[in-house]
Amino acid sequence: MIPKKGMYEGVGAIYSSCREIFRENMFRINVFSDISEWAASDANAYDHVANPGRNVINGLFSDFHQGIMLCNRMEQMIGEPANRTQEIYLGEIRGMRAMFYQYCVELWGKYGHFQKKVYDQFEEEMLEINQIPVQEYYEKILEDIDYAIEKLPKQSEITEYGRLSQGAAKALKARFLLAIAGYAHPEYSGQEEYNIHTQLGYSSELQIYADARQLARSVINDYNYALCSNYADNWDEKQIANSEVIWSVQWTPDTQWNGDASGYHRYGIGRSGQMLISSQNANGSRTVSESSLTYTRKGHKYTFPSHSMFYGREYRYYMPSFKWLNMYSDKDKRKYDNFETVFYHLDDDKAAPSDRSDTVCYMPFRTITIEEDQAYRDWVTSGDDNAYYLDGMNEVFDMDDPNDKLHYGGPLRQRSRYYNVKKFYDRTRTRVGKQEEGTKPGVVIRLAEMYLIDAECAFKLGEGEQAVYDALKTYLGKGF
Repeated sequence: MIPKKGMYEGVGAIYSSCREIFRENMFRINVFSDISEWAASDANAYDHVANPGRNVINGLFSDFHQGIMLCNRMEQMIGEPANRTQEIYLGEIRGMRAMFYQYCVELWGKYGHFQKKVYDQFEEEMLEINQIPVQEYYEKILEDIDYAIEKLPKQSEITEYGRLSQGAAKALKARFLLAIAGYAHPEYSGQEEYNIHTQLGYSSELQIYADARQLARSVINDYNYALCSNYADNWDEKQIANSEVIWSVQWTPDTQWNGDASGYHRYGIGRSGQMLISSQNANGSRTVSESSLTYTRKGHKYTFPSHSMFYGREYRYYMPSFKWLNMYSDKDKRKYDNFETVFYHLDDDKAAPSDRSDTVCYMPFRTITIEEDQAYRDWVTSGDDNAYYLDGMNEVFDMDDPNDKLHYGGPLRQRSRYYNVKKFYDRTRTRVGKQEEGTKPGVVIRLAEMYLIDAECAFKLGEGEQAVYDALKTYLGKGF
């Protein structure tokens, strides 16, 4: 029988696999969504993700199957649980395995790989891809997550923050059910292999939405989760262990236990040490270029650092899309909590601004005229200690190019300078501004998502606009 310490460490190794998954590659596949555009350092970002020979897809495949392999081995070692501790360990093991496989089936579908057995040593057949129907993946996923829901403790009963709870398992299953319901969409339902809801025991698509809503409402009502009064607290590394987080992947301040430290903070960060300059061409078109954010104040020349603890380690891979930025009204505080608009003078790359009135560049969520751009540059050139540069949304997104037939988020010149994604900032990095290693936890699922699932299910069940609003009113009442 595996000793108690061995069980603890073995399950801990599976949580370490979650670190591998969420530290980098899961964030990078977001380039396929409508929330990001490619930026200057990754103009071939789509190739990075779509080409199976590139490290993102290879890395994810390896990370998922490392986690699955560990889950299978630990499940075999524990065997039939003899006590409550072993039941909880198996609940964690099977909950994480369900999550790993669900990501796999949504990324690769029937062309993925299902591990046939537990291997004690290398065997040639480990190199063979074992493909099974999508239905069979989800049969095993639902079996695992149901076990996790039955056996895992509530969050209030867990002493080690970051371990899976019953509420987290229910939240994950609600996600899984929405994915299953998606296969009933006409794009898939005409293909027998994807018409899976009846094969999984659901009488109709509507039953799936009803079950997903029941799970979401249970997470909202039956546990001690609560929305943060301040949305930004969800991303503040000092407050990220809060009541809204249902589950997050942990890194610790003690780097010797971290392995590969958190790195997702890099991907939404542009070159803060630059500004955008507009110039008028003879034919009436407008050209935008990037230049060093440099000015003279109080008799000395100052250049803003491109890497800093406060504004992030610039990586210039993915920039927020025009669609994402404009998803929020200007009165929605999430817009300002998610995206950087104000850059203050930094005394050095390791410190926060000492004077929050000393602005060096402002990026409003609006277009600016070429006359405004020039006026602010002239202001800075004048040597006025209160002067700052102005960068406009039209400069970031090439909205003034008459040759661009897809204005407002169409083809870009792959900017280095754009609205930083503040929610990715990791200010646990204090050694140098260019520090790669961070320790900020990666939030996997939050209570806010449960309100959205409740609302989506109300809509899909045809209950009307009032039912959708009722599902969201607590969330909306927080000013989100």
